[in-house]
Amino acid sequence: MPKVVPKMVLDLIDASIDVARKQQEQAESGGIVQPFDLTAADHSAALSGVIALADQLPPEMLAGLSPEDYAALTVNLAAIRNQLSTWQYADREMRHSTFGPVRGYSNLNPITGVRQMLSKCPNELPAVGPHGLDFIADERFRTILLRDINSTEQALGNNEYKAAVVLGGSVIEAILLWALGGDDGAALAAALRKLQDAGEMDTRLSADDLTARAWGLADFIKLAEKRRILDPTTVKVAEAAKGFRNLIHPGAEVRDQEPPTLEMARAATAALGFVLRDVAAWEARRNPSEGF
Repeated sequence: MPKVVPKMVLDLIDASIDVARKQQEQAESGGIVQPFDLTAADHSAALSGVIALADQLPPEMLAGLSPEDYAALTVNLAAIRNQLSTWQYADREMRHSTFGPVRGYSNLNPITGVRQMLSKCPNELPAVGPHGLDFIADERFRTILLRDINSTEQALGNNEYKAAVVLGGSVIEAILLWALGGDDGAALAAALRKLQDAGEMDTRLSADDLTARAWGLADFIKLAEKRRILDPTTVKVAEAAKGFRNLIHPGAEVRDQEPPTLEMARAATAALGFVLRDVAAWEARRNPSEGF
C-alpha cells in the first residue's frame, strides 16, 4: 500500500469536486465567495474517498498545522462524515438533502475547508536516517534511544496512548539534553541569561548543569529555540507534546479527568520526528566535515 500524503487527497478533491479549489481561491484572494452544495447522487463516493484517505495521513504530516487549523480540519472532516451518515441512514427526505457550509462556523463548504487545511501540509519530511540518530557517536546512548523510540511507536500501534505520550516526551527531552550539552558553552550561557532577563526562564537554572532536577522539557525547548537548534514549527509541535505529557501526569489526570487520547499520542510521536530532524540538521551544521 502506498504511503498516503496530503497531495493525494487534494488531487481527489480537484478531480471530483473542482469547485472546492475555486472556492478556496476566492476565499484566499479576498474576493466574493460563491457558495455551492453537494448531493448524495453526485458526490457521496468522492467524499467517502476523501475521508478514507484523510484517515490514513501520517500524523507528522499534520503536525505543522496551528491549533486553529487542526481544529478546522477536524470539524470539516466531522461534518463530511455526518453528512455521509445522513445520506445513508436518514429518512427519504434527508437522503435527498444537499451539503453546504456548517452553519455558524464558516461560509466555506466543508470539502473546501479540508482542501484549504491540507494545502498547508507537506507531502514529505526530510529524511534523517532510520530514526534520525546517525549523528550520535555514542553507541550505548544511541541504542537506548532507539529502544525507547521503538517502544514509543509500538505503544502507539497498540493503542497504549499514555505510554506513547510519556515515552515520546522522554526521548525528546533526552535528545535536547544531548544537543544542548554539545553546544558552545559560552553561547549557551549567554542565551540562557537573555531568556532569564526576559523573565522567560527560572533564574536558578544554570547552563553549567543541564542535568539538574530544576531543568524540565519546557526549559530545554526554549533554550534550543533560542540557540536555533529547533525551528519555529518544531517548537510549536514539541510544546504541544510537552503540554499533553503534563496533562496526563497521574495527578493531573485524576484532577482534570483528562485521559490520554490517540491525538495526544500522535502529537508526541510527530514531535519526536520533528525534533530528531532539527537536531540532526543542527549537528550537520555544527560538524560539516562529518558528512551527516
